[in-house]
Amino acid sequence: MGVAQAGQAVPRQPPAGELAALARTAIAGGHGGLLAVGGGALQPVGYVDDDGEPVLVLPGIAPTPRGSACLYVAAGPGRRVVLAGRLRPVRDEHAVADLVGGHAACFAQVLAADPVQLVRFAVEAVRVDAEGAGVEVSSTAFAVAEPDLWEALGGAVSAHLSESHGDVLARIARRFVAGDEVVAAAVRRLSRTAIELDVITASGAGRVTVPLSPAVNDPHRVCRRLAELALPKEAGLG
Repeated sequence: MGVAQAGQAVPRQPPAGELAALARTAIAGGHGGLLAVGGGALQPVGYVDDDGEPVLVLPGIAPTPRGSACLYVAAGPGRRVVLAGRLRPVRDEHAVADLVGGHAACFAQVLAADPVQLVRFAVEAVRVDAEGAGVEVSSTAFAVAEPDLWEALGGAVSAHLSESHGDVLARIARRFVAGDEVVAAAVRRLSRTAIELDVITASGAGRVTVPLSPAVNDPHRVCRRLAELALPKEAGLG
Protein backbone atom coordinates (compact mmCIF):
# COMPACT_ATOMS: atom_id res chain seq x y z
CA MET A 1 0.00 0.00 0.00
CA GLY A 2 1.39 3.42 -0.89
CA VAL A 3 2.13 6.20 1.57
CA ALA A 4 -0.77 8.63 2.01
CA GLN A 5 -0.21 12.12 0.71
CA ALA A 6 -0.42 15.14 3.04
CA GLY A 7 -4.04 15.86 3.86
CA GLN A 8 -5.20 12.49 2.50
CA ALA A 9 -7.19 10.34 4.89
CA VAL A 10 -5.70 6.95 5.66
CA PRO A 11 -8.45 4.27 5.63
CA ARG A 12 -8.86 2.68 9.04
CA GLN A 13 -8.24 -1.05 9.02
CA PRO A 14 -10.70 -2.86 11.30
CA PRO A 15 -9.25 -5.15 13.99
CA ALA A 16 -8.46 -8.69 12.91
CA GLY A 17 -11.42 -10.16 14.78
CA GLU A 18 -13.80 -7.65 13.19
CA LEU A 19 -12.47 -8.44 9.72
CA ALA A 20 -12.88 -12.17 10.33
CA ALA A 21 -16.49 -11.65 11.46
CA LEU A 22 -17.12 -9.43 8.43
CA ALA A 23 -15.78 -12.13 6.13
CA ARG A 24 -17.88 -14.85 7.79
CA THR A 25 -20.98 -12.63 7.57
CA ALA A 26 -20.42 -11.98 3.87
CA ILE A 27 -20.03 -15.69 3.15
CA ALA A 28 -23.09 -16.57 5.26
CA GLY A 29 -25.24 -13.96 3.52
CA GLY A 30 -24.21 -14.74 -0.05
CA HIS A 31 -25.54 -17.35 -2.44
CA GLY A 32 -23.12 -16.73 -5.27
CA GLY A 33 -19.70 -15.50 -6.27
CA LEU A 34 -17.00 -15.82 -8.87
CA LEU A 35 -14.87 -18.96 -8.94
CA ALA A 36 -11.44 -19.43 -10.50
CA VAL A 37 -10.06 -22.98 -10.57
CA GLY A 38 -6.33 -23.53 -10.95
CA GLY A 39 -5.69 -19.96 -12.04
CA GLY A 40 -8.31 -20.17 -14.79
CA ALA A 41 -10.95 -17.67 -15.82
CA LEU A 42 -13.56 -16.43 -13.36
CA GLN A 43 -16.93 -18.16 -13.61
CA PRO A 44 -20.16 -17.33 -11.73
CA VAL A 45 -21.14 -20.01 -9.23
CA GLY A 46 -23.86 -20.54 -6.62
CA TYR A 47 -23.10 -21.84 -3.16
CA VAL A 48 -24.57 -22.64 0.24
CA ASP A 49 -22.61 -21.66 3.34
CA ASP A 50 -21.80 -24.59 5.63
CA ASP A 51 -20.35 -22.98 8.76
CA GLY A 52 -17.72 -21.00 6.87
CA GLU A 53 -17.08 -23.54 4.12
CA PRO A 54 -19.01 -22.76 0.92
CA VAL A 55 -20.55 -25.74 -0.82
CA LEU A 56 -20.86 -25.08 -4.54
CA VAL A 57 -24.12 -26.14 -6.19
CA LEU A 58 -23.49 -27.30 -9.75
CA PRO A 59 -25.31 -29.24 -12.47
CA GLY A 60 -24.30 -32.89 -12.30
CA ILE A 61 -23.61 -33.01 -16.02
CA ALA A 62 -20.76 -30.49 -15.69
CA PRO A 63 -17.20 -31.74 -15.10
CA THR A 64 -16.43 -31.79 -11.38
CA PRO A 65 -13.92 -29.01 -10.60
CA ARG A 66 -10.98 -30.15 -8.48
CA GLY A 67 -7.78 -28.79 -7.03
CA SER A 68 -6.83 -25.28 -5.93
CA ALA A 69 -9.32 -22.48 -6.40
CA CYS A 70 -10.28 -18.94 -5.41
CA LEU A 71 -13.80 -17.76 -4.61
CA TYR A 72 -14.69 -14.05 -4.74
CA VAL A 73 -17.78 -12.91 -2.80
CA ALA A 74 -19.13 -9.36 -2.52
CA ALA A 75 -19.11 -7.95 1.01
CA GLY A 76 -20.82 -4.60 0.58
CA PRO A 77 -20.00 -1.50 -1.48
CA GLY A 78 -16.36 -1.48 -2.55
CA ARG A 79 -15.47 -4.57 -0.54
CA ARG A 80 -15.13 -8.28 -1.26
CA VAL A 81 -13.97 -11.45 0.47
CA VAL A 82 -11.50 -13.68 -1.35
CA LEU A 83 -11.21 -17.30 -0.26
CA ALA A 84 -8.35 -19.50 -1.41
CA GLY A 85 -8.49 -23.24 -0.93
CA ARG A 86 -9.15 -26.58 -2.53
CA LEU A 87 -12.23 -28.24 -3.98
CA ARG A 88 -13.49 -31.70 -3.18
CA PRO A 89 -16.71 -33.47 -4.15
CA VAL A 90 -19.50 -34.01 -1.62
CA ARG A 91 -20.59 -37.60 -2.08
CA ASP A 92 -23.21 -37.96 0.65
CA GLU A 93 -26.47 -38.78 -1.16
CA HIS A 94 -28.42 -36.79 1.43
CA ALA A 95 -26.22 -33.70 1.15
CA VAL A 96 -28.33 -31.89 -1.45
CA ALA A 97 -31.45 -31.88 0.73
CA ASP A 98 -29.57 -31.21 3.97
CA LEU A 99 -27.38 -28.38 2.71
CA VAL A 100 -29.57 -26.68 0.13
CA GLY A 101 -32.70 -26.93 2.28
CA GLY A 102 -34.61 -23.65 2.38
CA HIS A 103 -32.22 -22.09 -0.14
CA ALA A 104 -33.66 -24.17 -2.99
CA ALA A 105 -35.30 -21.19 -4.69
CA CYS A 106 -31.87 -19.60 -5.13
CA PHE A 107 -30.75 -22.57 -7.20
CA ALA A 108 -33.93 -23.35 -9.12
CA GLN A 109 -32.20 -23.64 -12.48
CA VAL A 110 -29.42 -25.85 -11.14
CA LEU A 111 -31.78 -28.04 -9.13
CA ALA A 112 -33.88 -28.58 -12.26
CA ALA A 113 -30.92 -30.47 -13.68
CA ASP A 114 -30.53 -34.18 -13.10
CA PRO A 115 -28.35 -34.96 -11.30
CA VAL A 116 -27.01 -32.16 -9.08
CA GLN A 117 -23.51 -32.23 -7.64
CA LEU A 118 -22.11 -30.43 -4.63
CA VAL A 119 -18.45 -29.47 -4.35
CA ARG A 120 -17.03 -28.37 -1.01
CA PHE A 121 -14.64 -25.41 -0.90
CA ALA A 122 -12.08 -26.19 1.84
CA VAL A 123 -10.82 -22.76 2.96
CA GLU A 124 -7.06 -22.39 3.40
CA ALA A 125 -6.58 -18.61 3.22
CA VAL A 126 -8.81 -15.54 3.50
CA ARG A 127 -8.41 -11.95 2.30
CA VAL A 128 -10.68 -8.92 2.55
CA ASP A 129 -10.27 -6.41 -0.31
CA ALA A 130 -11.28 -2.79 0.27
CA GLU A 131 -10.07 0.68 -0.64
CA GLY A 132 -7.85 -0.77 -3.35
CA ALA A 133 -5.91 -2.97 -0.93
CA GLY A 134 -6.20 -6.46 0.52
CA VAL A 135 -5.90 -7.46 4.17
CA GLU A 136 -5.12 -11.05 5.07
CA VAL A 137 -7.31 -12.75 7.68
CA SER A 138 -5.90 -15.79 9.42
CA SER A 139 -7.74 -18.99 8.60
CA THR A 140 -8.00 -19.73 12.34
CA ALA A 141 -9.66 -16.37 13.07
CA PHE A 142 -12.03 -16.94 10.14
CA ALA A 143 -12.94 -20.42 11.37
CA VAL A 144 -13.80 -19.33 14.92
CA ALA A 145 -15.48 -16.00 14.05
CA GLU A 146 -19.24 -15.78 14.51
CA PRO A 147 -21.13 -14.33 11.52
CA ASP A 148 -23.87 -11.79 12.15
CA LEU A 149 -26.68 -13.88 10.69
CA TRP A 150 -29.22 -11.08 10.99
CA GLU A 151 -27.07 -8.74 8.95
CA ALA A 152 -26.42 -11.52 6.46
CA LEU A 153 -29.91 -12.96 6.11
CA GLY A 154 -32.47 -10.72 7.79
CA GLY A 155 -33.39 -8.86 4.60
CA ALA A 156 -33.84 -12.06 2.61
CA VAL A 157 -36.01 -13.61 5.33
CA SER A 158 -38.18 -10.48 5.50
CA ALA A 159 -38.70 -10.56 1.73
CA HIS A 160 -39.48 -14.28 1.82
CA LEU A 161 -42.14 -13.81 4.50
CA SER A 162 -43.82 -10.92 2.67
CA GLU A 163 -43.70 -12.58 -0.76
CA SER A 164 -44.56 -16.16 0.19
CA HIS A 165 -46.41 -16.02 3.52
CA GLY A 166 -48.59 -12.91 3.37
CA ASP A 167 -51.62 -14.95 4.43
CA VAL A 168 -49.81 -16.14 7.54
CA LEU A 169 -48.68 -12.61 8.41
CA ALA A 170 -52.29 -11.48 8.10
CA ARG A 171 -53.38 -14.20 10.52
CA ILE A 172 -50.80 -13.01 13.03
CA ALA A 173 -51.89 -9.39 12.59
CA ARG A 174 -55.50 -10.30 13.31
CA ARG A 175 -54.46 -11.33 16.81
CA PHE A 176 -53.27 -7.79 17.48
CA VAL A 177 -55.93 -5.76 15.65
CA ALA A 178 -59.20 -5.70 17.55
CA GLY A 179 -62.50 -4.95 15.91
CA ASP A 180 -61.21 -4.50 12.35
CA GLU A 181 -60.75 -6.78 9.36
CA VAL A 182 -57.14 -7.35 8.29
CA VAL A 183 -56.92 -7.42 4.50
CA ALA A 184 -53.16 -7.81 4.06
CA ALA A 185 -49.87 -7.66 5.96
CA ALA A 186 -46.19 -7.42 5.07
CA VAL A 187 -42.95 -7.25 7.02
CA ARG A 188 -41.74 -3.71 7.65
CA ARG A 189 -38.90 -4.57 10.02
CA LEU A 190 -37.60 -7.84 11.42
CA SER A 191 -35.21 -8.32 14.31
CA ARG A 192 -34.20 -10.88 16.90
CA THR A 193 -36.88 -9.66 19.29
CA ALA A 194 -39.82 -8.49 17.19
CA ILE A 195 -41.50 -8.48 13.81
CA GLU A 196 -43.09 -5.18 12.75
CA LEU A 197 -45.86 -5.48 10.18
CA ASP A 198 -47.42 -3.00 7.81
CA VAL A 199 -51.11 -3.87 7.94
CA ILE A 200 -54.00 -2.97 5.64
CA THR A 201 -57.41 -3.15 7.30
CA ALA A 202 -60.92 -2.39 6.13
CA SER A 203 -60.62 1.06 7.71
CA GLY A 204 -57.11 1.97 6.57
CA ALA A 205 -53.40 1.27 7.08
CA GLY A 206 -51.46 0.75 10.27
CA ARG A 207 -48.61 -1.08 11.93
CA VAL A 208 -48.45 -3.96 14.34
CA THR A 209 -45.47 -5.07 16.41
CA VAL A 210 -45.33 -8.76 17.30
CA PRO A 211 -42.83 -9.58 20.07
CA LEU A 212 -40.58 -12.61 19.67
CA SER A 213 -39.75 -14.01 23.08
CA PRO A 214 -37.32 -15.56 23.60
CA ALA A 215 -35.27 -13.76 20.98
CA VAL A 216 -34.56 -15.53 17.69
CA ASN A 217 -30.80 -15.56 17.09
CA ASP A 218 -30.93 -17.40 13.76
CA PRO A 219 -33.21 -15.80 11.14
CA HIS A 220 -33.71 -19.24 9.55
CA ARG A 221 -35.85 -20.05 12.60
CA VAL A 222 -38.27 -17.15 12.24
CA CYS A 223 -40.77 -19.19 10.23
CA ARG A 224 -40.78 -21.86 12.90
CA ARG A 225 -41.30 -19.27 15.61
CA LEU A 226 -44.31 -17.90 13.77
CA ALA A 227 -45.76 -21.39 13.76
CA GLU A 228 -45.27 -21.42 17.52
CA LEU A 229 -47.48 -18.34 17.81
CA ALA A 230 -50.49 -20.68 17.84
CA LEU A 231 -50.82 -20.69 14.07
CA PRO A 232 -52.40 -23.78 12.52
CA LYS A 233 -49.95 -26.27 11.04
CA GLU A 234 -51.64 -25.98 7.65
CA ALA A 235 -50.26 -22.43 7.39
CA GLY A 236 -47.49 -23.94 5.29
CA LEU A 237 -44.49 -22.18 6.80
CA GLY A 238 -41.01 -23.26 5.88
